[in-house]
Amino acid sequence: MFSALVRSPGLKPFMRRVHTGDTVSIKNLRYCGLINGRRMPLSLSTDLITDFGQASTDDDLRYSINYAVLSRDLRSFEKKYSHNSFRSLLQLGEGIFNEVLFSTNCKRATLTLTMDHPDCDVAVEMSRDKSDRPKITLRLDNLGVDTIIGVFKEERLAKQPVVLNLALDLAGEFSVDSIVSSAKNYVSRSQFKTVEALALNVAKLAFQAAENARHCKVSVLKPKAIDETDGVGVSVARSRADVQRQPLVDSQSSDYVPNLSKTAIVRDGKHTVYLAVGSNQGSQLTNIIIALDELAKRNINVRATSSLFRSAPMYYSNQPDFVNGCVKVETELRPQDLLKQIKEIEYEVLGRVKHFDNGPRPIDLDIILYDEAIYNSADLTIPHISMLERPFVLAPLCQLVPPDMLHPVTAEPIHSHWHQLRKTTRADDLQPVIPISGARMLPYGSRTLLMSILNVTPDSFSDGAASNLEIGHTLSRVERMAAAGVDIVDLGGCSTRPGSEQVSEAEELDRVLPVLEQIRKQFPELVVSVDTYRAEVARASVQLGADIINDVSGGLLDDKMYEFVAQSGVGYVLGHMRGNIATMNALSNYDEVAPGEVKQFSDYSPVMGGVCRELGVAIEKMQEAGVRRWQVIIDPGLGFAKKTEHNLELIRDLKKLAQYRQLSLETGQYVSFDDVALLMGPSRKQFIGGITGKPPKDRVFGTAAAVSACIANGADIVRVHDFEPMKDVALVADSIYRTL
Repeated sequence: MFSALVRSPGLKPFMRRVHTGDTVSIKNLRYCGLINGRRMPLSLSTDLITDFGQASTDDDLRYSINYAVLSRDLRSFEKKYSHNSFRSLLQLGEGIFNEVLFSTNCKRATLTLTMDHPDCDVAVEMSRDKSDRPKITLRLDNLGVDTIIGVFKEERLAKQPVVLNLALDLAGEFSVDSIVSSAKNYVSRSQFKTVEALALNVAKLAFQAAENARHCKVSVLKPKAIDETDGVGVSVARSRADVQRQPLVDSQSSDYVPNLSKTAIVRDGKHTVYLAVGSNQGSQLTNIIIALDELAKRNINVRATSSLFRSAPMYYSNQPDFVNGCVKVETELRPQDLLKQIKEIEYEVLGRVKHFDNGPRPIDLDIILYDEAIYNSADLTIPHISMLERPFVLAPLCQLVPPDMLHPVTAEPIHSHWHQLRKTTRADDLQPVIPISGARMLPYGSRTLLMSILNVTPDSFSDGAASNLEIGHTLSRVERMAAAGVDIVDLGGCSTRPGSEQVSEAEELDRVLPVLEQIRKQFPELVVSVDTYRAEVARASVQLGADIINDVSGGLLDDKMYEFVAQSGVGYVLGHMRGNIATMNALSNYDEVAPGEVKQFSDYSPVMGGVCRELGVAIEKMQEAGVRRWQVIIDPGLGFAKKTEHNLELIRDLKKLAQYRQLSLETGQYVSFDDVALLMGPSRKQFIGGITGKPPKDRVFGTAAAVSACIANGADIVRVHDFEPMKDVALVADSIYRTL
């Protein structure tokens, strides 16, 4: 609104607006006050709200507040009370308001008194109108304390610095020393997992230390949490009413991580639990299998397993390497009851003897996650306190949990934790392995494995010949393969070229078994796979010592195959195809296939998405049948229900296949291809002939190009006819793409 007319020389009269936001300020006036009989150096700042509209228009100081006079009056007040002690900073502030600030043309003012303190920066802010009581805020900034904070093992073993800032809205007197000492003592002995919980509990503590506090804001900064920042942290703001029914967490003398949520309520019913499993004594795979069988006997049902990884011991290094994995189980047992059953398996069934922490053991079973619960007792912490620092736990665990699954404490995706840890994990620290006969392990991932084709057929598409049925001729080829250093010999007695006539099961057995028996006698250490889609051929072959079954149909052509693979524990190549040998070429239209009740976690072309989805559904069925993930080798099936452009896309985008993840919307089962061995078989295939125009036996160079491309894009195993030149191709490609 308008008030008085203002006249200026040479100007016409105008209406002056009342200005209520004009401020006259003094910043950090050095002041010495006598508080409780003790001289206290202070810094005084004040803002006086006035209206200097006329003073600024007329350039006349008489219509404003003279800050020189104000400063002089403050000095006079200081001198007047130099021997009179105020009981508190609040009483001193009230005196300055009444005798100095409101003696001016001022109806509203703020006053800030800052004081020296050995632990933090202290400021008392008072704001009031002339007729009201002051609004008081106490600020405690840069309060540094060392404390246990975080979820990683290294964060639980050593204190780290945090910086606290507190702002309390007060209705009366307070003690700075009491609030500061309470906060320091509490934080220094706390053991919180999260800065969020620390901040909230410091706010609760502040209300206890300052009875007149009505509202509190607390910020916590971790200055050394993340490189290349000044710090990261959080802040909370709460009223006394917000926290009056929330008890203060007391973690003093705690031997385990405090439970920061409400007490975990475990309801009756089925629970999803993830276990870590490891062994470094005796027959490691046998120990793991026995442990899983014992879980099943106790109604702890294994729903899915991870790959197996060989890893060096992490804490006590003077012991053998471990074989580690993770298992997803379903149980109605509560956490403590589950722990009891696990300990029985470890100590009573498999004879574990614990000489010291992290020492050798035939079996080690740890509860990693139990539903989404946070659970703590003297002998059990869930989530497992060390899980986020262990590559041999996170790698297999991330094969079993979806990318969007959060860690119950950190609220970050578990996959994100593995992504961060993987950056500091050396490639040779974690070696995926395929278990084979004789308690042996076939490592993969560090270099490309060469699978050499040994067809004992007269009608295979590229190397069919009557001489293949002569056992002497065949064994001489095996001798050359062994001398060349191939990793796997793939023995096949039934051609699977599109449209070929399929021999009987009896004929296939007659071709395969005599050769396999002789290979086992003459080359006992050679890794042998048998190329068959028949469960009975697979059974007989494994009885004679076959290490791997290579099923191009992925179980489509014999519904007993998964059951046998589960019972035998043999390695299994899960090939992709559609239909059968006679019909597959007519089933290569992937555009018409609906995605089905499956969530895919990345975008894929119809071909890649279709192949991956169908392989994923097969893996889910295999797990239901009891097949362990560590048995599985994935083959996308080049040339099986694929056109030339499909084969090229699968090779070109193989890395996408290797990172494939899906969630069944019907069953809730999660399947990923992370770290599963990938086999590619481009050798002499028809798509190479379509590009080069050459017959099968002249496709060596085309095959070499395809093999090299497969290796460049992540193939772990390549299946080839021409093993001697392809050995060189693999060596050079590995040197280029795997930097061996």
